[in-house]
Amino acid sequence: MAEQDLFFCPSCNSVQPANMDTASDQYFQMFGMDEPVFDLDPQQLELRYKGLQRLLHPDKYSTASPLEKEYAHQQAAVVNAAYDVLKKPLRRAHYILNHQGFGACEGMTITDPELLMSVMEAREEVEEAGSDRAALQPLLDRMQGLEASCVQELAQAFAAGDLSHAAELTTQLRYVCRIKEAILDKM
Repeated sequence: MAEQDLFFCPSCNSVQPANMDTASDQYFQMFGMDEPVFDLDPQQLELRYKGLQRLLHPDKYSTASPLEKEYAHQQAAVVNAAYDVLKKPLRRAHYILNHQGFGACEGMTITDPELLMSVMEAREEVEEAGSDRAALQPLLDRMQGLEASCVQELAQAFAAGDLSHAAELTTQLRYVCRIKEAILDKM
């Protein structure tokens, strides 16, 4: 299926209903990628997103038929959802793993005792810091470093086709992101 066919009828060029099947690699196809890829360029993704929004924005179809207007709304909503998933490494990893049959990784827990202890200690540090920004900032910096490291390892695991390791790393990333969010909530 041509990329343009995701949005428009090939013969009449009218907006078509959105395919709501998020279990496929449709999100990647929308953004011009033939297959799911974890390591992508965020700037290119954003440029493509803005281009799709200009192409499919419902206001552009204000004089179209009510049905085509509805389809434009659907398409814009799916593009927004796809961008929301693809722009965030954790969501992108889950999406790829779900596409590859690893849907249960969302319920996985950390099995590495050292990592588990580190996560528990970080949680305690966040609680002890309260809303003290001076105490929270080093924790945030550490979590951002762990997040970057985990994302880099995930890219390598996906590139090597090691989905089991990618699922483990995705679980680790989920915990790191949760701690980071807890820190940001307190700041």
